[in-house]
Amino acid sequence: LVMNDFEISKEWRIIKEQTKVDHFIPSLYPHAVEYDELGDTILYYQNRQWGYDDAGDYQQQIDFYAYNLTQKKIVWERLALDPYGNSSIDNPPIIDGDRIFFVGLVSAFCLDKNTGETIWQKDWVSGESLQGTNYVLENNILYLRGSTGTLRYVDADTGNVLFQEDNGASTEVIYADEDYFMNNGFDFQVHDPLTGEILYRDEDHNPIGKFTFDKESKRIYVTGFGKLYCFEIPH
Repeated sequence: LVMNDFEISKEWRIIKEQTKVDHFIPSLYPHAVEYDELGDTILYYQNRQWGYDDAGDYQQQIDFYAYNLTQKKIVWERLALDPYGNSSIDNPPIIDGDRIFFVGLVSAFCLDKNTGETIWQKDWVSGESLQGTNYVLENNILYLRGSTGTLRYVDADTGNVLFQEDNGASTEVIYADEDYFMNNGFDFQVHDPLTGEILYRDEDHNPIGKFTFDKESKRIYVTGFGKLYCFEIPH
């Protein structure tokens, strides 16, 4: 891990080095950051490891850490957290009060931010992964989209699925706020963020790329097959 205080220096400096353990090659991914009640800076991050054991078999392992940057010490660690040794890398873990949310290969985790203990864990072993799309926490709902198009609204308190839809299309980006949930695949869809009801759908342009949403104008900008589209949600 490296950091730069641009007001003081333009030089990057190492703040934490992950040593190699056994046959695994360490690989650190984007971290969530917050300040604790003492003002210390706490980093929450995953070490996404891979390697070959002595028998030549390929292995993976996900370790998850809370690291006190101010005191330069590990607050807690969860070794081999994901049962399949893989994880989502499209966004950092999400902090919400005393909880932190993290998504593995086919699992979602809610951990106690202060201790690392599991509050709940849900596994969906169905032939698709949760790796290829970001995950979002909004409305006390964890929004997940699988690699073959399964959309899930997951209760952030219990891990129970509140709404599920299977449309067979994957997407690179999902978005949620208090008014809308959005995703795209074979078409672009705007859902009710609480019930999953489809409010708007474009089936004519095949906008399969990443998108951004401007809340003030209610306009969606999305790419697809060499084109840039702008949709406006009807008022």
